[in-house]
This record gives sequence, C-alpha cells and structure tokens, in this order.
Amino acid sequence: IFRTLPLYNKENFPEGNYTKDWARISEETRDKAKWICSSCKVNLYNNRGLLHVHHVDGNRGNDAHYNLRVLCALCHQKQPLHGRMYLRASEKLKIKNLRRQQGLSSEYAARTN
Repeated sequence: IFRTLPLYNKENFPEGNYTKDWARISEETRDKAKWICSSCKVNLYNNRGLLHVHHVDGNRGNDAHYNLRVLCALCHQKQPLHGRMYLRASEKLKIKNLRRQQGLSSEYAARTN
C-alpha cells in the first residue's frame, strides 16, 4: 500500500532520453550551485565543462530538482553505473589540481576514505 500515489504511470513516465530543454536546465542547475561540486566542493566556475548535472534516479527524463545533483566529472564517474564514463587524463588532472589549489584535496580524501 502506497502512502501517496506513484508519481508516474505508463502514460506519463518520461522517456529515458534527455528532455528537449536539458541544456537550459543543466546550465541553471549548475548556476544555482555556483559552479561548485556538491560532493568534493571544487569550484569549477572557470572550467564549466568539468561540472556535470547527475540524475540521481538514473532517468535522464526526470528533471525534477530533487533528482538533480551537481558533480564534478570525477565525482560523477564514481556514481553507480557511471564507472565507464570516459574522462581524459588531462580532465582528471585538472580537477585534482584545482582541488589541491583550493585546499580541498586533504579534506576530500578524508571524507571519501
């Protein structure tokens, strides 16, 4: 027995693809987060392509604000089912260097171990 009715049914379930307005939603979501990763706290304002918006439930059609999480590419890659997400070595190094420059590397390492 559900306490509330399910949010979706067969007729209104969003498809698994990104919505038509995904670029706008993604930009607005990252802007609201001030271009800071919600996990490791690295500021990527000057490296915006390295900050992603992750769909928590895995459904790329569900753009509800509670389903979106702002993550740097490294933190995004660590999410379930994202291990095969490709990142260039230079992108990984850039994020790691920014964490270190922003004084986050030791704090972040302590939280993730």
